[in-house]
Amino acid sequence: MPIRWIVSACIAITLAGCYPGGDGQYSLRQAEKRNAAATEAMRSATAQTSRGSGLADDALRRHLVERTWISEFPQFPNGTQGPYRTYDYFRQDGQFIRGHNWVYGEPVAVPGDYWRIEGPRLCVLHQAMSAQPTCYTAALDARQALQLYIDAPGSANHGLLTRVIKRSEAGPPRLDPPGTANRP
Repeated sequence: MPIRWIVSACIAITLAGCYPGGDGQYSLRQAEKRNAAATEAMRSATAQTSRGSGLADDALRRHLVERTWISEFPQFPNGTQGPYRTYDYFRQDGQFIRGHNWVYGEPVAVPGDYWRIEGPRLCVLHQAMSAQPTCYTAALDARQALQLYIDAPGSANHGLLTRVIKRSEAGPPRLDPPGTANRP
């Protein structure tokens, strides 16, 4: 067998494992698939959930100002067993502060992060997640849980339920000390 056939076969086998268009396009397509799956999950959740009474202006403000929203998940982002908690704090001056009970999750005010109420919309800029603010409309369900619906006209997720806040406490976040049950 001539050497060029062997080399050609090796090159063909190697190239067959590559994604057409390169790694960047492959990553982009994978992200699009994850986003589409998340959109479908939110559509399903929205369809299965009765929308509560809408909140706007002062009624919405009462659920935000000087309050911390606490969300709890059974696993940490790395897959180890939780509880993993996130803390969203809405300081009276408009500063938005996020914390969590995982690695380096202490709540710290980041200059430029903010929350604003614009009529029926809550808009939050959390620069660690996005350079653009994310906006929501809010409703209060029969159990007094706060429902957040994405307010992004023209997007695939507009009007979809994205989060339900069942626990809210007055004041800034209070993380348990390291080494307690609050940490993995």
